[in-house]
Amino acid sequence: GYGGWHEALTWLSELGWPRIRSRISQLSAHAGEHVRKISGLQLVSPSTEPLRNGIVVFRLPEGLTGTTLYHRLYQEHKVLVSPVSHPRDLRVCVHFFNTEEEIDGLFARIRTYCT
Repeated sequence: GYGGWHEALTWLSELGWPRIRSRISQLSAHAGEHVRKISGLQLVSPSTEPLRNGIVVFRLPEGLTGTTLYHRLYQEHKVLVSPVSHPRDLRVCVHFFNTEEEIDGLFARIRTYCT
């Protein structure tokens, strides 16, 4: 376990922490744009630098809870997101290894549940 952890940290250091942080910020902004484009969603997490990070929280429309959407996305698509403390909030976490296409696909699915 420690050997794998060491190799992972070495790999991340070689990629460069500023590069990783920049990529996460870019993907978070991309997800935030999707939130703004879907009627009924409201971005809750910070959307501007330097506060933006890989955790994108948004409020769902009335009548749809984060827990309900969490279960549907997992059961129907094997997509993992997280409900949070507010009943209508949902958290999406992006990381440097995610792609724009993955985020686009996620929000295409979310859109179908919000209309």
